Amino acid sequence: MTQNLFHNRILIQKLIQKPLFISSSINGQRLVRSFSERASTINALRGCIVNDAITLREKISPNYIPVHKSELSHLKWNQQPENIFLTKKPWNDNAREAIIEFINYVTKEHPSINILLDPISSEELGPLVSPHAKLFTHNEPSVITSKTDLIITFGGDGTILHAANYFARNPESVSQGKKAISFQNPSDLNKVGYNYNPSISQVPPVLSFSLGTLGFLLPFPFSSYNEAFTNVINSDAKVLNRMRIKCNKDVIVPSRSPFSSNNSSSFMTEKEAFRPSNLSVSESIDHNNLPLAAAAFHTSSLTSSHERPILAMNDITLHRGRSPHLTRLVISLSNLPLTTCIADGLIVSTPTGSTAYSLSSGGPIIHPSVPCILLNPICPRSLSFRPVVIPVGETIQVHVDEESRDGIDVSVDGIEMGGLRRGEGLTIESVGKEAGIWCVVDSHADWVGGLNGLLGFNSVFEIHK
Repeated sequence: MTQNLFHNRILIQKLIQKPLFISSSINGQRLVRSFSERASTINALRGCIVNDAITLREKISPNYIPVHKSELSHLKWNQQPENIFLTKKPWNDNAREAIIEFINYVTKEHPSINILLDPISSEELGPLVSPHAKLFTHNEPSVITSKTDLIITFGGDGTILHAANYFARNPESVSQGKKAISFQNPSDLNKVGYNYNPSISQVPPVLSFSLGTLGFLLPFPFSSYNEAFTNVINSDAKVLNRMRIKCNKDVIVPSRSPFSSNNSSSFMTEKEAFRPSNLSVSESIDHNNLPLAAAAFHTSSLTSSHERPILAMNDITLHRGRSPHLTRLVISLSNLPLTTCIADGLIVSTPTGSTAYSLSSGGPIIHPSVPCILLNPICPRSLSFRPVVIPVGETIQVHVDEESRDGIDVSVDGIEMGGLRRGEGLTIESVGKEAGIWCVVDSHADWVGGLNGLLGFNSVFEIHK
């Protein structure tokens, strides 16, 4: 018996350390396990079984009741949530230890709660938690998202973005140029982006614990997880809705910028200034005749206009990428020409994203409850091009000018999505409140506290003698 336990301990250690194929033995029998089989082998030895999430009941959604004279809402459940999805900052020891402690706490104090993990996390955490933990996973993200009542994150602001984006992906395939790529592993979606799926666009409420380098969206330290989690499941918590924006790719009829000095008239008509085409990218633009620089720096193309839009919680960034040249972006508001942006790029930000990349680019700080979209140029050539705040009712249209020397790269919430060639563009607009992110907050003072505590807002310079 002692010898068997010794062999089991050695096998567990090897299974955790080996990345692909593992060979070991128990009682002289040789075992070979692939990457996908490690979790079940480890959990069987420890007695902690990771179950199939498809067996869980469908998700339930809470009600959000506005608080009088406040931007916050009460979180009210018609029935207590049962299925919670946990995600953490990757490759971080503190986050791993925290999520293990939380799983063990839930297993002991709330035994009716089911814990959902993505396949990679279930493989990592399965052998490290209580053998009585009720863990569930599935290879298809849509199964997990259709079962989740509540999201809990352990990390920084980026972990919240990852969790929100996980619920906005098309789990079957994503598009990279003309080629649709299928994935066996959900984590591979991070490599080329994700598509918005209307059936899973509504994100469950998010409870976040600070364990990362940035925490502007994180009102709770991990030490308060007992009280914070209990308040949420007992309908005794407040939430703040953080708006999102969406973008579609459009193909623009090739024409000169309405602000070009070479045009006979200073402005085009609305249809001439921005005219989406029903044709595919390959039918509208001859990519073989693009300049060599454009082909070299921008080899992949974004999803075409007939496919699903993409959602962003922070920002949509159009930038020159590796190209050494300034880009020319023609900007219109609801089909009315606004300007041509000659700069390193353009940031289209939500109020939540105003304290992220946009802030570093000289943009204003906007309260998350203000319904607006921020346009902020990145290092513009003209010093008179200042950030612009527009109401959510406007539709923003941005396309790469035909006179631009190169195409551009596009990233959404820090995830590289592909490129836009000359003549291609995006339509960006806000989405309804139901598609926003409901974040659990401590109080209405969280945002002010973040300004002072994290950003050092209007701090006085001190001379140290």
